[in-house]
Amino acid sequence: MRQDALLNQYLNHAGHYNELLDQHGAVRPHWVPLVRQLEGFAENSFQEPIDLVAERLRSFGLSYNAYSEVEGLYQPWRLSLVPVAIEQDEWATIAGAIAQRAKLLDYVLSDIYGEQQLLSNSDIPAALVLGQKGYLWPCQYLLPSHAPKLHLYAADIARCADGRWKLIADYTQDCRGAGFALQNRQIVAPILAEAFSASHVRHQTAFYETLQQTLKHYAANRADNPIVVLLSPGPEHDLYFEHAYLSSQLGFPLVESADLTVRDDFLYMKTLRGLRKVHVVLRCMNDRECDPMELDAGSMLGVPGLVHVIRQGNLIMANALGSGVLESPGLQAYLPGLCSKLLGEPLKMSSVQTWWCGDAGSLDYVLAHLNDLVIKPAFTGMTQDTVLVRALSQKEQQSLRQSIEAQPQAYVAHEALDLALTPDIAEAGSVSLDAYPYLVRVFAVARPDGSYAVMPGGIAHVGYDRSQTLLSRRNQGASKDVWVTQVSLSAKKGLSNGEGPDPADAQIASDLSLEDLLASHVDVSARVGDNLFWMGRYGARCEHVVRCLQLLAGLVGNDTQIDQQKVALVHKLCEQMFIMQAGPTAHHPMHGALELLRAAISQSDAVESLVNNVYRLYFCGWNVKERLSQDNWLVISKMRNSVAVMPRSLPAVQSHLDNLALMCASLGGFVHEQMTRDDGWSFLELGRVVERLRHAGQVMAYFLQLPSAEQKIFEGSALRLLNSVVTYRARYRREPELLSVIYITLFDPTNPHSLKYQCEKIRSRLNDFELSGGQSVVLSDTLGEQLQSFDLGQFVAPQVNHRLVCERLVGLCELAQKLVDTLTRDISRQYFLLADHYHDNDVVDVPGEEAS
Repeated sequence: MRQDALLNQYLNHAGHYNELLDQHGAVRPHWVPLVRQLEGFAENSFQEPIDLVAERLRSFGLSYNAYSEVEGLYQPWRLSLVPVAIEQDEWATIAGAIAQRAKLLDYVLSDIYGEQQLLSNSDIPAALVLGQKGYLWPCQYLLPSHAPKLHLYAADIARCADGRWKLIADYTQDCRGAGFALQNRQIVAPILAEAFSASHVRHQTAFYETLQQTLKHYAANRADNPIVVLLSPGPEHDLYFEHAYLSSQLGFPLVESADLTVRDDFLYMKTLRGLRKVHVVLRCMNDRECDPMELDAGSMLGVPGLVHVIRQGNLIMANALGSGVLESPGLQAYLPGLCSKLLGEPLKMSSVQTWWCGDAGSLDYVLAHLNDLVIKPAFTGMTQDTVLVRALSQKEQQSLRQSIEAQPQAYVAHEALDLALTPDIAEAGSVSLDAYPYLVRVFAVARPDGSYAVMPGGIAHVGYDRSQTLLSRRNQGASKDVWVTQVSLSAKKGLSNGEGPDPADAQIASDLSLEDLLASHVDVSARVGDNLFWMGRYGARCEHVVRCLQLLAGLVGNDTQIDQQKVALVHKLCEQMFIMQAGPTAHHPMHGALELLRAAISQSDAVESLVNNVYRLYFCGWNVKERLSQDNWLVISKMRNSVAVMPRSLPAVQSHLDNLALMCASLGGFVHEQMTRDDGWSFLELGRVVERLRHAGQVMAYFLQLPSAEQKIFEGSALRLLNSVVTYRARYRREPELLSVIYITLFDPTNPHSLKYQCEKIRSRLNDFELSGGQSVVLSDTLGEQLQSFDLGQFVAPQVNHRLVCERLVGLCELAQKLVDTLTRDISRQYFLLADHYHDNDVVDVPGEEAS
């Protein structure tokens, strides 16, 4: 497709800076490689690359919590195919300005929590700082003097109509957005590989390496084997995906407040091997929520005593507690003067023109020009929305004016900007581009020497309504990758102005020590171990439930009397295992069982239904997402999506179950082939083994209690349910018989699905777990000895009472179930109680014992 066709709807809108086209309507040089590749995609209405973006988003599991009552809680991350391109020379200016601002705000933060000279000298109005909730009084004189206070800094910037960049907002609390920036790059760059290479786009990985090395640097000053953790509010937070992704990229354990505890003036992580001292915390939560004891008594997310640990000098917090005060937009009006005073130089990037209404002169100006301004709350944590005054009705404007006059200190005004326009696909099915307003979020990270490195690129937000002057992630729009291009190779002559080097240009990380090289232990929190154990159990349970439903679905369509009897027997087992609800299969075997099958996949209220177990599996996987590979998480996500679909016909049900069976098999393969054999894997694998023992005991107890005639009918079904058909046929080459079925499902030590195999595997695993107290070891030894000593010759003895022998075998199956319950309880009490919450829906308390 020719360029003129691609841009036939793309116009230079008066009053807006155009990123793609210059004033003569020509494509700017650093956009040319990208436009060339987009021309090729446009021939098919961009459908192929758009589908690739959507598929990669699904494979990464990218989502955020949009708090949407209409569309649901977790929404897929919206990502545009078309990035924002910024030329390297221009980016160097931006990077220098962002590094300068981060350094300035670090100085300001040190002063307002220390000597407060800036407040005493009225360089900053004291009411603007001390009058807001964001100022944390317990943190006075708490900030470290030997380390940066702002380890991470982010800012939203926008280009004005005259082409100049202005800063819109500061983010000084945590790392919000930095993870999504890297994810956007990993999704878009391979799809636009030709343009990416031709544009010589700067890489972002050095930014994350700098963050990693800086935190390790300050941790290493405190211990020989230091621990750095990433503190998240938990899975319910809107940016939890980003927290999990950053944790996996940085190699720091992802923890929640329940994973941490304060003891003797130190912070500890509750691991599977006991308490481990924590030296640095990278927080991804608001500072007021971090300590309910000293900061916010209503917070359920913090660690009691955390402020005390910092006060004692035993912990580095990144960013420092109290840094949220710097996010007040009112401070922007005073930064030019502060920069001249503190750094001896002018501010390199102006903020959007700002007036704090707590200043009398500023209040007069705001009230006189209210219709031309944007009004926002002056302090973080306020509930008022940011509003463009001219977009309000007369009544709303009058109400706003009265609110400002009543509480002027609570409001800030800034100029309304005509945002620059960047190209994006005009609309679904379009073959051309159009121009839309956008903002860019840029990121800076402190180096060990206290200077700041700026990520080359960032994350942009585009709004598809050109009338918008205000943009946020909750507006209808999408995120964009930001490319710092070097189309002219002369741009590579050097990198300066506070910008971090590319990995090819410098070695950021220090050489790996021999001690680090040989380190084999990875700390796993009790909460993570808990979720991995139950993830193993739910994964195996899903596999078993799918196999039950597959068997039933294969029998439902047959009209023979034997098959109808099998349907009734299998359905009764499913009822006893709480996989399916009771239904009218006896009178209408095909219709009734089919309806129950459909319900069991997607709608069933039965406790152990497929849909319930898949959602439990997804929940556990989401809680430990940082430990799962992309492929592993993709399978779990697909399983969740599959059970949300209601198959209509019997063939659709059978196909649906076959696909789910493949996913379950893939999940098991990931456990055995892709996961590191650390403490977490041990609990995951133990969970799978425990669940297999439980399933074998349940199926065989049911089978052995059937009348002889029904046992004969059910023999082949028992083999299928325990995945032993192939093993049986290879070994015996004959139709199933009672004694051979019993042996291969209960006593065969080489069948990985037999009761004995699982029992021996548990016995070998228990040696690694060193359980203290409890009855698990005793019960496992007892079960193993009884399985070993059981005399199968009783079945062929003269005048044998088969029913009595079957009852003895049922006793073995019941002992296996007791072992499952006891082992789950003992493991939970010894390893998971530190997590403050653990799964116990399958644990049966032993009579006479008091729950601990």
